[in-house]
Amino acid sequence: MMAVFLLIWLHLAAIALGTGVKGENADRDERYYKLQDAILIRYGGKKDEKDIPLALQLFEELLDGPEDQITVQCWVEIGKIHLFWAKRKLFWKYRDYRKAYKNFQLASNHGSGEADFYISFMYILDIPSFKKRNHQMAINYLRNAVTRNYAPAVMAVAYRNLYGIGIKRNLSRAIELYKIALKDTSKQLEVLTYLSPLEELQLSAKSLEPFRTPSAKKTLEQKKMRDDALKYWREKAKEGDGLAMYEVCKLLEDEPDSSDELASLYEKASQQGVVAATRDMGLCYMNGIGVPRNGKKAVEYLQKAVDYGDREAATHLGYLYYTGMGRTKDSNEIKKDYDKALTYLSMAAAYEIPEAMYLVGEIFSTKGKAASAAQEEELMKSAFRMYRMAGDYGFIQALLKEAEMLEHGIGTEKNLLQAALNYKQVVEAPFTVNTITDSFFAYIDSDYAGCYLYNILGSFTGIQVAQYNLGVLHLERRGLNVVDNSRQLVIISLKRCLMQGSVLAHYLMGRLAEEGGREGLATEMYKKGFEDGDLECLEPLAYLFSKTRENRYKALRLLQHKAYRMSLDQNEKGLFENIADQVNKLKTWCYIHILQKANELDP
Repeated sequence: MMAVFLLIWLHLAAIALGTGVKGENADRDERYYKLQDAILIRYGGKKDEKDIPLALQLFEELLDGPEDQITVQCWVEIGKIHLFWAKRKLFWKYRDYRKAYKNFQLASNHGSGEADFYISFMYILDIPSFKKRNHQMAINYLRNAVTRNYAPAVMAVAYRNLYGIGIKRNLSRAIELYKIALKDTSKQLEVLTYLSPLEELQLSAKSLEPFRTPSAKKTLEQKKMRDDALKYWREKAKEGDGLAMYEVCKLLEDEPDSSDELASLYEKASQQGVVAATRDMGLCYMNGIGVPRNGKKAVEYLQKAVDYGDREAATHLGYLYYTGMGRTKDSNEIKKDYDKALTYLSMAAAYEIPEAMYLVGEIFSTKGKAASAAQEEELMKSAFRMYRMAGDYGFIQALLKEAEMLEHGIGTEKNLLQAALNYKQVVEAPFTVNTITDSFFAYIDSDYAGCYLYNILGSFTGIQVAQYNLGVLHLERRGLNVVDNSRQLVIISLKRCLMQGSVLAHYLMGRLAEEGGREGLATEMYKKGFEDGDLECLEPLAYLFSKTRENRYKALRLLQHKAYRMSLDQNEKGLFENIADQVNKLKTWCYIHILQKANELDP
């Protein structure tokens, strides 16, 4: 997730500034590059790469220039810093909401949809000693942001149309809005191929871990490990070991000026029978890495790897026939051949390689558009099936094609709801990565209020995982004092999280209901969560069942089921996880024993 974080932010900045900023004059160019530096410092890809006070200083220095797009973007960035970043003062932290609002207002007055969006967000909060929430003002500024085509604002309104939140449900309007937002996020989506896995975005010790290691330390550790590995494999390669030669190549791939050595070692490893090296030698000829581009040689090596069963080689060879390859000095043109492409891509698709499945869908779609009416229907059905299979892996281009076909009823029945959901997943992906990443950085810095604010922002925009994270923060009692209406916001967010189909939100809603003394609602939530497959709901559900004599047997059966599942999972976990499981297992056994005794004593 972090790998794309900074790239997306740089795209966002470029889009916010619009075209025609660079090159108009020397002073403007200097200000533009200074803004880029400030953004790099503000949104460093790792916690230890950031310097928010320095970034704030640079943004404020840029305000001394003419009032142009750069100035407007600086107002927005300064506003976001004061809203989300807490200054330290002695033993406490504080946010300057008034400065945030003032800078957003200045940017809004100069046509910034982004500023309108953040002002709208501030109006949904009950901020102590600043502003009470104002629903109408929030709506007014959100409308302004949509009018100015700020993508997250458009997404927020699309989300409300999708689920009928505060307005009548309108799936067609939701799709229309998501497609508008898609145009504005297309540049950011270029750095994303797949959607981020949900578990990487949910607030947990595991998801936070990659953000904790200082990047400088991690880079040094990785460099040492790489250097040690390279030394070891080079010694083996000198002995003529083909696998060692291949490992050297993998370690050198990202090194500048290593192309010639790569091609030489891939060739030698291929001669030693290393199939992966044969495939990669084909890619060298395909892309001109260390050898002249040569379509004939690329096909020869890739075909040899395919014959040995290499699935990736089948994908690359299929792609080569799908796109074709122009004539080179040493090779005739490789012409496009959809039939050959389909043969090889189908081999790879059989092993569920998403890129291959997507390209098979593209070929079926292209053939369908050129076929007779009778053939078109079957080909489009096949195309939709392949897009859906690739989309199930989070492959973004496949999800968009699937959405388009669902929207218009091509190759499948028309389904506006599923089409809107597909568009939603794709369009909100860059904003989700940015917002959740910022919230993780805040959490690691013990700025739980900042983490809370970022997730409220995500929830406001319709991001399901942010709605879930708010529930986690509430149960941890983290950041609740940042706004006066925190409990209300969490309840609303979790209800909307459930509305979006989250299974895990049942557990959080159950805990929240128990806090409020509503055991009946808690039981209902835990039961639904357990029935949908969330085993986290099992223990609290058993506890609530055990409180009444008529449900003790149900509680006993649930705990016996838990003990059975724990016995199955034990061998798949590490040492410390197993120790924790042993404690949990003992606790469960004691609970089962108590319930059994209680049932025996019942008349």
